[in-house]
Amino acid sequence: MNEYPIEGEDIEQENIFIEEDDDFAGPQGESIICFDIVNNSLGCSILESQSKTLKIFEEDYKIEGLATSKKQKKSLNSNKDDEVYTINKIPNDLNSIIEALITDNLPSVCLLSTNFDEQTVKIIEQLSNSLNFEIEFRPISEFRKFTEDFKDLIQIQSKQERLLIECIFPNNDHKNSIMENNLLVTKSCLVCCLNYLKNMVNTEIVSKNSVTAAKEDINAKKSIYLIRNLKQLFVSDKIFLDYNTISSLRILPFGNKSDQGKNKKDKSENILDLLDHTSTEAAKKLLISWLKYPLSDIRKIRKRHSVLKTLLEKTNSNYFEDICSEIKNIINIQPILNQIFSGNISFIKWKKLKKFLVSSIKLYKLIECLYLDNATDSLFANILQYSQIEVLEIILDEIQRTIDFENSQNSNHLVINEDINAQLDEFRNIYNQLENILGSLAEEVQMKLLEELEESHSFSNTLNDHYVNAIYIPQLGYLLTVDNSLEELLTKSSFQKEWKEIFRTSTNIYYKNEFTETLDNEYGDVYGNLSDLEIEVLQKLSDCIRNYRTILTQFSDFVIELDVFLSLARVSQERNYTEPLLVDDCCLIDIKKGRHPLYENFVESYITNDTYINGGTFNTSTNITENASNIQQTQNPSSYQRIVLLTGANASGKSVFLTQIGLIVFLAQIGCYVPAEMAKLSVVDKILTNIKSQETLYTFESTFERDSKQMSKCLHSATERSLVLIDEYGKGTDMVDGPAIFGGILKSLSKDKNCPLIIASTHFHELFKPSILGKNIAGIKFYQTEILLQDISQNKHIYISSNISTLDIGITFLYRILEGITERSFGIYCAKLCGIPISIIQRGEKLMKFQYSGSDIIQECCSLTEDELQDLSKNKEIVKRFMKWDLDLDGILSSTDLKDKLREIIEYSSV
Repeated sequence: MNEYPIEGEDIEQENIFIEEDDDFAGPQGESIICFDIVNNSLGCSILESQSKTLKIFEEDYKIEGLATSKKQKKSLNSNKDDEVYTINKIPNDLNSIIEALITDNLPSVCLLSTNFDEQTVKIIEQLSNSLNFEIEFRPISEFRKFTEDFKDLIQIQSKQERLLIECIFPNNDHKNSIMENNLLVTKSCLVCCLNYLKNMVNTEIVSKNSVTAAKEDINAKKSIYLIRNLKQLFVSDKIFLDYNTISSLRILPFGNKSDQGKNKKDKSENILDLLDHTSTEAAKKLLISWLKYPLSDIRKIRKRHSVLKTLLEKTNSNYFEDICSEIKNIINIQPILNQIFSGNISFIKWKKLKKFLVSSIKLYKLIECLYLDNATDSLFANILQYSQIEVLEIILDEIQRTIDFENSQNSNHLVINEDINAQLDEFRNIYNQLENILGSLAEEVQMKLLEELEESHSFSNTLNDHYVNAIYIPQLGYLLTVDNSLEELLTKSSFQKEWKEIFRTSTNIYYKNEFTETLDNEYGDVYGNLSDLEIEVLQKLSDCIRNYRTILTQFSDFVIELDVFLSLARVSQERNYTEPLLVDDCCLIDIKKGRHPLYENFVESYITNDTYINGGTFNTSTNITENASNIQQTQNPSSYQRIVLLTGANASGKSVFLTQIGLIVFLAQIGCYVPAEMAKLSVVDKILTNIKSQETLYTFESTFERDSKQMSKCLHSATERSLVLIDEYGKGTDMVDGPAIFGGILKSLSKDKNCPLIIASTHFHELFKPSILGKNIAGIKFYQTEILLQDISQNKHIYISSNISTLDIGITFLYRILEGITERSFGIYCAKLCGIPISIIQRGEKLMKFQYSGSDIIQECCSLTEDELQDLSKNKEIVKRFMKWDLDLDGILSSTDLKDKLREIIEYSSV
């Protein structure tokens, strides 16, 4: 894959700034996503109309284990000549990547080929219901048909433009580019998007001008600005997190509303708000993208860690603060560049571009001062190598030389500096003197008119009360204007033949004569000429910027990425995070004094925990020696354990521990430091969770059914390099089926040589019976949460196994994780703390003791207490009195008397 920084991993952000005065870009907010699948290759293209950005896969995404066959699809419409691929088994990878791309881009329209099977279509329809977008099935012909007029939809420069041309318009030079670069299916999606876009633009024109709508030149004129940017989607080195994982680990705010992520005490409730100290919206969007798609390539993860290491070097501490301060002045200039090249840019945008260049030069010089290691492919090395500060200085000098920012600010419109264009200066001087020139002309004409009419005193007095004015109107030229009341006077003068009326209003008449024609010939259309020359000067400036557009865009992208790194570095510094050591040849989690990145903010003193899980080497381990974990291959494989089963009392911190491990691994793979004293971690290819079920109004499922579907997804999607977090699976069904299913899952996986790394918690103590798992099974490591029990009546510590009443004990949760098994959950004690009535607590404790002692609970429940026997006797007496009541005799009583009689019977109590 190309490592050139313009199209490499370092540039992952997207354009998100939308200017209010943006030109025609299709329906506002329109976003189109298109999917196609052929054999085991998935293609995708995304078109964002407002940002004028087209995004495509860098190569077709290969779905492993996808079996296909050429068949005619019966469930979806297809032509007989079309080759349709029927999917026999859909791996969860396919659905996960489609779900991730849709939720990330939030399209308004999703275009699908008819190659997808019903299972995948059903998942997309569920997303459509929840995210409110339309699904349109497009015929295969629209994925294959591309024409030369697609070029009218595109305005992309330099290397990006060449890449797009190679994708869509193969010629003799590029005839093999698509096949060789594995972009065949992605190309078909791109072609479908452009066909859809072309139809959309034609429809837009028809609605505006039905007479000329069919003309191709209008279509080209309107659509030429629709696509200006090309972004590549790098998916082969990413982890796609499903909604359950994002929600369970609290990676993003619920409902994607980041303003809900912090509480009144400014405590972060999700990872986004914890890490988001970015200065720009573009950087925040890039950070969100990193959170949604952690890296799976160890080399790229290490590159990110090296950037943080550089920023946090003690020798760079002063520059770190200066860079954080200066980067706040950097904006995403892509929308400004779009407006410059379309000729629709205001002074405010030029001012922003100047500010960007000034801050960029300062930022570049600060980066030059950083102490850098020998890495030649880091972000800082790329900035220094490819940004070319001399180009930024040239553009800044050219802008400052051309635009008078001080006068532009005062006059509220763009002013060109003097001495840029001699002809422009000449016309500007004439324009500035027009008031005097026209004033002299009006005075001269009025004097001649007075001389001719001086014999008529009434006319003279009338004329003295009004004025003859000379004005200049662009394109019309120079005109004389008089009041309508003087029209009769002018008709009686010799001026009638010399003055030619041009137009009139309700108050004035506008004329041309030999004087105005002289000005027309001498000065011409001053304002028009002035505007043309200003446009010419600005066009020359725009051409200068156009020549360096790639460098400007690239530097802006670098800075946006740097903004994210500064945010991660700030959090790592303030919260005492440490750089994780990554390995990729074995299954390993070795954490010393690990902390939960979210929960540690809500307590004054957080209890740290160590974790050690050694799952041995992978069956498909890499040969890269630099990633070696130093695990001895001579060890007995039976000593490896890839499953951790955690037990403990209710509310003792089991779920926190699960998510703590998951988040430490997650943070490491987005390129951030981790909350621990030391962390040695294997790189995972998936993070899957079954922690809490996600309820929805669109499906009618029980809690256990939802949990089981999520568990099934975890089991089918996980590989030996995956991390799976399971919190109390099986609690939604009865006490026999739940432990049986969960125990069967763990026992089966413990024997699988490709078992993923699993961390699970449970309250099913039946699992530890020899007939199920036992307490010493190969492949499973047991952890427990530590608590301290105290006998309140005797004020002394007791053992967990002591047979003592829950009412008489107190529990101190130590929140420490130790090796071992806890066989009591102390749920009754937890219920007591939550305010459950004491009578219920006592009854529950009694039944629990019967169960632990092996007594017959059914027989116990059939026995009545003294209170229950008294109630039974009382109720029997009431029934007897009621049966003795002669309703025929008392039927004549009034309703009030009947109520009193009934109350007397019910309230009776036997002696």
